[in-house]
Amino acid sequence: MKDDGPEKARDEPVLTALGPKAVAEMSKEGGNGEEGIRQEALQQQDPERTNPHAEELQRYVDLLEAPCDPLEECENGDLPLVLTSEVSEVHNPPVKEGVFEEITSDLSAGVHVLLEQEGEVTSTEESLTKAQVNKTYRAERDNAAGVCLTSTDEEPAEIWDSGLDLVHLLCEAQSQPWEMRPQPQPKGWHFPIGPGLERVVFCPSTSFPGISYYPETLERGAFDVVWRMWEDLSETQTLEKTPSKSQALFDFTVMSYNILSQDLLEANQELYTHCPLEVLSWDYRFPNLMKEFQKWEPDILCLQEVQENHFNEHLHPALRDMGYSCVYKRRTGTKTDGCAVGYRGNRFTLVSESLLEFYQPDCEVLDRDNVGVVLLLQPITTQGSEVAAISHPLCVAATHLLFNPRRGDVKLAQLATLIAEIDCVSANLAVKGESCDVVLCGDFNALPNMPLYQLITTRQLYYHGLPAWMISGQEDLSYQFHQRRVFAPLLPSAVGIGDDCRYTTVHEPTRQEAALTHSSEPGNRQYDHDFLRGLRFCQAACVRPQDLEFIPGVTDHTPGARIHTDFDVQRPSTRRFRRTLSHHLDLQSAYGHLKLGTGRPEVTTLHSEVGATVDYIFYSPRRRCSGGDQKGGVLRQNAGLKLLGRLALLSEEDLWSMKGLPNYIFPSDHLSLLARFQVG
Repeated sequence: MKDDGPEKARDEPVLTALGPKAVAEMSKEGGNGEEGIRQEALQQQDPERTNPHAEELQRYVDLLEAPCDPLEECENGDLPLVLTSEVSEVHNPPVKEGVFEEITSDLSAGVHVLLEQEGEVTSTEESLTKAQVNKTYRAERDNAAGVCLTSTDEEPAEIWDSGLDLVHLLCEAQSQPWEMRPQPQPKGWHFPIGPGLERVVFCPSTSFPGISYYPETLERGAFDVVWRMWEDLSETQTLEKTPSKSQALFDFTVMSYNILSQDLLEANQELYTHCPLEVLSWDYRFPNLMKEFQKWEPDILCLQEVQENHFNEHLHPALRDMGYSCVYKRRTGTKTDGCAVGYRGNRFTLVSESLLEFYQPDCEVLDRDNVGVVLLLQPITTQGSEVAAISHPLCVAATHLLFNPRRGDVKLAQLATLIAEIDCVSANLAVKGESCDVVLCGDFNALPNMPLYQLITTRQLYYHGLPAWMISGQEDLSYQFHQRRVFAPLLPSAVGIGDDCRYTTVHEPTRQEAALTHSSEPGNRQYDHDFLRGLRFCQAACVRPQDLEFIPGVTDHTPGARIHTDFDVQRPSTRRFRRTLSHHLDLQSAYGHLKLGTGRPEVTTLHSEVGATVDYIFYSPRRRCSGGDQKGGVLRQNAGLKLLGRLALLSEEDLWSMKGLPNYIFPSDHLSLLARFQVG
């Protein structure tokens, strides 16, 4: 349609919306024809008011004029309402005579009634239509989308609002950068962490792993992985170099590996239906395990799900031949697997070992059979027949926490027990004026950034009221109406571990031991421990004896008498709980949990139900701290470990390209973690 001026452009959509039949009928009744209708609409228009039914009008107009495919039916099952004579003759099947005119007439009459009731049309500035659009763009759009016009003129008018046009919106949205497009707000949970609980962590619900699947129908490119890449994080080495043992300072490698107990594999065969049967047998998996150990030759080896008979008959002899000294702890109860820690005898000597059993029958949150191993190793160097110690000792701990995703309270209690033992080892060294670095490895059955992970890396967690399933985040159970929650106190006082993950009780000798060690000379009186503790609160204990020897700094002060009140008698002293767990270890993860370059989440375990990161290597990092004068200060490095490199993990998509886990290359449903450190 040619340009007939602004008035023509503004009025044309009204006639088009009413339809030719409605216009003809109104022209017969009013006698003024199209021009009369146009003038009547303009006279009733109130420029100071906006049409409250503008959206409804536009909906009718779009229904009449919107692009449609003549071969498709409408959503309500009726035939398309807008047709052209050319398109209808070629594409549209025959329609009953009078049906199209009747439907169009009814809709046009409805629009006309709305116009008559309101007696107004939108102004030029607020018009819902554009009279003129670019002819080239309109032709391309109409041809691409199958748009049907309502007029048989050579260039018919078109009702089109760029704000409501789907093609226009789509093109405009895709032309914007991704950062500028509106992003949906993620759903998740917040909980405080860190010293003083000043930080708040947000865990999106999308971080919870869904059910994995075996994408047999997906076409993927060839993905040939024999060994994973080594990521060099040092400042001097290149990415292509593999770990070198000729360093000026003492450096070592640590591997953490859940090797999949054969008994557990056979008890949960539904998790490995995607695997060929031959890769699931121990006779096939054990040689592949040894190949991986021989490939990387870690200095410290922390293994989980080590079956006892396989350790005694296969693993221990093979590792001993490779120069490893091993410590093994089987799970309590009827479980047949446990944890093992091996270290190279030519690089470390064993200072002390602690074999932990988390099971305590009288404690609800410690009634499971998981275990832990804590070793204190001294780095050494050998020069001929002489052995010399290097730097300070290294505390290595390995564990396998409870799997049950619904019992985060049990996992917190087990972790607190393990940290208490590590802290005890460190405290014993601190008494001697020494310090030690810590390496904590294992299968923690918790996702990154979830509360259990945050407790390890930020040293504090407010756990009171948290849903138990959220502690580890393995499974999203927020939909459940009744949820198990964790409340203070987490550990009863009888366990002997405080909220700071430190032991609170010390071994006290029994009465028989005290009687044996006590002097039996005549005239000496013997009092039991409870009696002596009772003297602490009596008035006689606050009176200085007359014959008490005067010792400066010891007996030179008279103790002040404590005034007892009725309130003290009615309210005995009770233990106060902070509703938080904390510890004094400075730990961080050796892995970033996202693949470098791609940003895809790394996974450490994968079977037919889930793929996620649950295995970690935590270590005491070497940090820079300021010291010296107050003006400028001097940056110095504290004691700690420097992360030199790590063995890259794979994404879930990568592992499915290799038919999942276990497979012909990787013998377990977990991947091994390997990191290289340097002692400061």
